[in-house]
Amino acid sequence: MNVPWTLKLGIQEYQGKTDNDGHVNVSIPPGYSQAQMRVGPENDTEEFILRLGYLDPVELLRGIQQRLRNLGYHCPITGEFEETTRKALCSFQIQNNLKVSGEADRNTVSALKRLHGA
Repeated sequence: MNVPWTLKLGIQEYQGKTDNDGHVNVSIPPGYSQAQMRVGPENDTEEFILRLGYLDPVELLRGIQQRLRNLGYHCPITGEFEETTRKALCSFQIQNNLKVSGEADRNTVSALKRLHGA
């Protein structure tokens, strides 16, 4: 894809181009809670404000999806209970010796909080 991008963290600015899959890979130093991201050529730039380190509460479906994704499970963050979310929950439950239901039951949510650290 090779689309130009700029990431601004405080007074620091990082620039580059997306990889072939359209991803940006930048190591962000600790302590930042927000960044500004511009993507695209100068005449057609999209701008985003990124909340760093933010997760929705684990009691919300988006929070569950975010934690599953952060732990390496294929789980789009949609806020909708879709088949991919159910499959990610089943995989998580199997790998953590939990009752396999594909649902975010109390034991599953507790394990997500413990393993994710938040």
